[in-house]
Amino acid sequence: KKGQNATKKHILYINTKTASAINRTHHHHIDMASKRAGGVIFDHKAWLSEFRSSKNFRELRSEIMQQTLKACENFKYTLEDGSEVVFSNYESVSRDARETTLYTDEEPPGRHVKGDEDSCFKTEVIVVNADCLEEAIRLKNKGLNPAVLNMASPKRPGGGYLSGAGAQEENLFRRTNYVQHLADPEKKFDPKREWKYRIPEFSCIYSKNVFIIRASEAEGYKFLANPVPMSFLALPAYPNPTLTKDKKKLIPLTAENTKRKIRCMLSAGLYYGHDSLVLSALGCGAFRNPASHMAQLFKDVLSEGRFANRYKHISFAILDDHNARGDGNFKPFLEVFADWT
Repeated sequence: KKGQNATKKHILYINTKTASAINRTHHHHIDMASKRAGGVIFDHKAWLSEFRSSKNFRELRSEIMQQTLKACENFKYTLEDGSEVVFSNYESVSRDARETTLYTDEEPPGRHVKGDEDSCFKTEVIVVNADCLEEAIRLKNKGLNPAVLNMASPKRPGGGYLSGAGAQEENLFRRTNYVQHLADPEKKFDPKREWKYRIPEFSCIYSKNVFIIRASEAEGYKFLANPVPMSFLALPAYPNPTLTKDKKKLIPLTAENTKRKIRCMLSAGLYYGHDSLVLSALGCGAFRNPASHMAQLFKDVLSEGRFANRYKHISFAILDDHNARGDGNFKPFLEVFADWT
């Protein structure tokens, strides 16, 4: 048993069509780093089957992260049919990592924001029960230029991505090469970065050309045949904020400061030329911000003069997970934006 437990630190499921057949009943565990060169290929269906029947969620997610880190190191990965996908190279990632920028609202308010100041379109806002990256790809396929909100840890890039945490930011790290842009743990791509964590209170971090290389957790983190470049805005909510006596709202000061955070993020999206955003229930999971009030704060800011009708489209992509409370997060956002016109 002791030896079996040791092997469970890193597991990789093999596609039996392209590698030696294994007895899945006994869950043979294979060290990914040593077998990778030998052509071992990830089997997303086997992983998903194990995930659904297991309680070792963090361990299984950590294995996915290790695979993603390996793919990032090589700028390529292998699909289940044996074909290889190269998604980037050192020069391109280095350039984009160096352009990952700390955007703060303390800069001059008159700063030029790209786009037509007299936009003639009406911002469409929808609330969808969908994965944020899938929604972003959908918008991109429609010809829009979206950026995705990363509900970030204020202290550590990627939060608990190495330990298999299940929140949104960690999910993004497992499915993209975001780690190379935001964390750059070995200082390989942007060694002279002028800013560092923690993220200042009224700031966000903009990253572009982050490649989505894996499908959602619900689809077993399958590697994508066609990686998709995407932009991200990392913005932390207030963790465990003080609430009003009825526990339904943030206290006034925190509410106003949260609106200031939202303004910073919306301003950054416009500054970098985006016409659409994929947002979510910011801070409404593990950080315990009340969903209905957060939805109202977003609605208030989106209605302000400097942001009204500046974006063509905004999607709130919300999946209720283990961190959702009460009525969840999807329903309150849907109700608040039901009368958006």
